[in-house]
Amino acid sequence: MSRKHTFIYIVSLMLAATSCIDDRLAETNLQNMDASISLKGMTMSVFDPGNCQYAFNSARNEYRMHDDNMGQYIILQCSTRPANEGDSFTANLTYTTDNDIVKETGLPFVVQKTSQDGKLWIWNKTKKYGLVIVQLSTN
Repeated sequence: MSRKHTFIYIVSLMLAATSCIDDRLAETNLQNMDASISLKGMTMSVFDPGNCQYAFNSARNEYRMHDDNMGQYIILQCSTRPANEGDSFTANLTYTTDNDIVKETGLPFVVQKTSQDGKLWIWNKTKKYGLVIVQLSTN
């Protein structure tokens, strides 16, 4: 096998492995049942409805989830209001970690799954963010 063919073979294997990892991480997001945020398959925060607040600002297409003392929160401002499986949109994401506030802008997301109780499972492939957000009625 020539060097060129060996190189192409190795690159092909790397791309296939990366695709499998991406698929597994996206699938992991679907396992979360509560409002949450995960990064690269690791759950960072879970927002239990018993001690958290959810809000939606329809004028800004902005979802907010935070615990009662605002120690942990997620703010997701979307380009459009996602509603259906397969919907694509961009969003600005702000969230807290144990010791920092992280801000990401212009992230592309896709809705992976929806539920009857208004939850949306959304996935960002580029940075591998998975979120479960609660769709609130605007009526």
